Amino acid sequence: MTLAARSKAGPNIKTVTPTTASSGVTASFDAEGWARWQRRSAPVYSGPYALVGDPSILRDGSLLRMFHTCYDVVRQGPAICQVTSTDGYSWAPVPVQDALPGRMLHTRPGKWDDTHETPLAIKFKGEYLLYYAGYQNRGGHLASLPIQIGLATSIDGEHFSLASDEPVLSVSSAGMDSDAVFSPTIIEHEGGLVMLYTAYCLDTCTQDKGVYVMAATSADGRTWSKISRPVISRVELPPGVQDIAEVHVAQGPDQQYYLFATYLYAAGQGHEIGIGRAATPYGPWQLSSVPVVRRVPDGFDDIAPIAPTVLMENGTVRMWFHGFSSVPQAQIGYAEAPWP
Repeated sequence: MTLAARSKAGPNIKTVTPTTASSGVTASFDAEGWARWQRRSAPVYSGPYALVGDPSILRDGSLLRMFHTCYDVVRQGPAICQVTSTDGYSWAPVPVQDALPGRMLHTRPGKWDDTHETPLAIKFKGEYLLYYAGYQNRGGHLASLPIQIGLATSIDGEHFSLASDEPVLSVSSAGMDSDAVFSPTIIEHEGGLVMLYTAYCLDTCTQDKGVYVMAATSADGRTWSKISRPVISRVELPPGVQDIAEVHVAQGPDQQYYLFATYLYAAGQGHEIGIGRAATPYGPWQLSSVPVVRRVPDGFDDIAPIAPTVLMENGTVRMWFHGFSSVPQAQIGYAEAPWP
């Protein structure tokens, strides 16, 4: 589901001119209880190799910061980079001294996080917190379990250092996250932080195998306490959806919580982006049976639009997402809808 999982990146990757989309709507989509969603026909950011994904958008005054999975052509694997924008459509890498434009963290060969991907950035109590998924690369995402979540911090949003040499959220030996924890989303709730994350219960699982959305809580963003049960059960999933993953949670103007997620379909059917609503971050979630961002034939996301990140601003719900193409490429797209 991540860039590393789906791309076949290797020695034949070539440099491309990064693209942005300034206009053009290729599709409009309806979802239950929402105004019509419209998405742009071209990616809003493609990076130097047309291999970028897993966006995380942070509003920082007049600036938008997008942390994302990028491609390290030297190591031939994923890394974490940052680009910035004033409008959400045109993006430029943060000017750091690195061979990889905008790279935020260097991986640690031989350690648990010798590969980085699927970032999340938040600003909490005046500090920038950058969470990332880390693993020892043994040939791609699914071949490299376990995957765990690390944390880096910054005072300026552009220069990060590790908060700990160890994960801040690890797999559980007997839980539903026994093989992987990644793609976190964090929201402030009742004076603390709530994290929802994607969990794999696959190779070492002692329970029902599958992909789950789990939760954890924290007072400081560094020490997390897990909740043992999934926040979404399979009986709550819409018809045809096998699992959901890569969620983003935001609180709406109505004080309800909105979940934007990758809808996982059966093998060969691709994935799309759906929406849910709940009174608390823990659910129960009412999930729309109609996706709001769907695959577009011959588009940059003809295989799957996934991994949304969302801002709700000035009466508009703005979504950036990770689009997979059959080329193969991975690029970042944009969709929006009036509230609600």
